Amino acid sequence: MRLIYFTNSVFSEERLDNRRLIVSQAGNYRSRYIVEAIKKCNIITSIIFLSQAPGTAGGIQHQIERTQDEIHFKEIYIGYFGKGSIQWITSVVSTTLWFLKNSNCDDIVVVYNFLPRTAIPIIISKIFRGYKLIVQFEELYGNMDSPDKRLFWLLEQFSLRNAIGFITPSHYIADIIREYRGYDVSVVMSYGYHNISRSSPRVQQSLTRLQLIYSGSLDSERGVDNLINLLPHVKDFADLTITGKGPLSTLIERLSQTNENLHYLGYVNENQFRDVLSKMHVCINPTPISSNFSKYSFPSKVVYYMSNLKIVLSTPLEVIKNSPYRDIVVYYDENDPVGFRKILLDISANLDTLTNNMQIVSSRLEITQEGEYDQICKLLCNRHVSVF
Repeated sequence: MRLIYFTNSVFSEERLDNRRLIVSQAGNYRSRYIVEAIKKCNIITSIIFLSQAPGTAGGIQHQIERTQDEIHFKEIYIGYFGKGSIQWITSVVSTTLWFLKNSNCDDIVVVYNFLPRTAIPIIISKIFRGYKLIVQFEELYGNMDSPDKRLFWLLEQFSLRNAIGFITPSHYIADIIREYRGYDVSVVMSYGYHNISRSSPRVQQSLTRLQLIYSGSLDSERGVDNLINLLPHVKDFADLTITGKGPLSTLIERLSQTNENLHYLGYVNENQFRDVLSKMHVCINPTPISSNFSKYSFPSKVVYYMSNLKIVLSTPLEVIKNSPYRDIVVYYDENDPVGFRKILLDISANLDTLTNNMQIVSSRLEITQEGEYDQICKLLCNRHVSVF
């Protein structure tokens, strides 16, 4: 059976040389993680990774083919013409024509989110080709504050009506799906992405100063500015390293030049990030509990940090507290600088014990991961699955 995974991300790291991400780096890793899970299902013999990620050197359609573990795997990066809105339109047209020409009723199509750029080709081709549709909802944009939320919700309603199943990291999204479709609809919970390669060993650091890291989108929605405001309260014993890009990049770079315990590395590739991560003691998720993101999506890097045996410090988001990882995370109050300092001092004093505990829970993480793989396979087989 053939499966088409349709996204705006990039599968092979080397493709980032001539393709830029539309989704975040975390979203890119989530797509790759779900594809790796799909490979575990023995009913799938062929996978097409179909991407709209725009190229930096023109609109040439690139293809990569290989066979691995008896699965024929092909990466296709859709072509386009022009720039700006012209590029957007030609990309949508090219994708729609590709689906009309190459998909059929026997295929399974998994689509990452359902924004207009991906939704339009799916709506048109689904009507004419009748394939089985599965939607991987990382966010429900129709329920978020946006000028286009009505359009987003209209498109998302099509997917809610026509998909045979859903993959989501949020119980909130799962509840909306079930309210819309009924409680017998198949919904798989998949909370983040693990360290699939398991090639990033944890390096034990001598504790002269506690090393913290934040990596991801640099904006207020993720709470990066709140986190930086807490730094002066721990400057005597802790350093924060930040990687990523976003609206706050310039501000963070400027602050790093005057704050000795703030280090900004900008965007780093996967290998560079693993090297940086290996030197860290604590990984922080500072997302404010009041943000839209915290209501609708799970901070997927939290799982990746855990699978690298790192201590995770997070604001007390309900999506985390309702996940299988609820009791592994250390929580802090984003509005309590004194409490933040106390928690980091406690971590510093008990670092060996806490890191050893992370080694102990690694087997639990693997069991959870295998459970996700099993549920995704059942979904592909069109057997009923339940939220777990």
